[in-house]
Amino acid sequence: MMRWLHPIKKTLVLGTGPLVVELLCEINQRPDCQYRIAGIVAEAPREKPDICGHAVLGTMKEVHRIIGEQQPDVIVVCLSLNTACLSDHQLLEAGLRRNVRIDHAAKVYERLTGKLPIESYLPEDVIYSDAFRPAKVSLLSTRFLSLTGALIGTFLFAPLML
Repeated sequence: MMRWLHPIKKTLVLGTGPLVVELLCEINQRPDCQYRIAGIVAEAPREKPDICGHAVLGTMKEVHRIIGEQQPDVIVVCLSLNTACLSDHQLLEAGLRRNVRIDHAAKVYERLTGKLPIESYLPEDVIYSDAFRPAKVSLLSTRFLSLTGALIGTFLFAPLML
């Protein structure tokens, strides 16, 4: 893929769960990937200093400092529910003041691989999603075809009804 069409984006990853490991492995396997990992922010202190060859830069308590130092173009978020609440304000500030795009790890994984990481979705994500509802165009075309078929049937069988 042409680099000018999809420029490389300096990316900071928040979280260290299984989806993050899968995502980082996928990014490592794709040399034409638009994401260049600047580092990872862990939810809590870790024994391992890296994940899939990418450095863990600190914990969520230090996320404001890390965002300032790294100046990422994209922040990929994959945090547990109890940690996500702590970082919402900092992510909002990064998104608005620093013009950083904030993406959920599941969306990035889907965009990159074309596969849905089902295990990372919460029931609320599916319940409140519009993805499983038919499009308005589909509903209108179905209604139009149904009415057209009914009218044609009525005219064809009208002589039999008399």
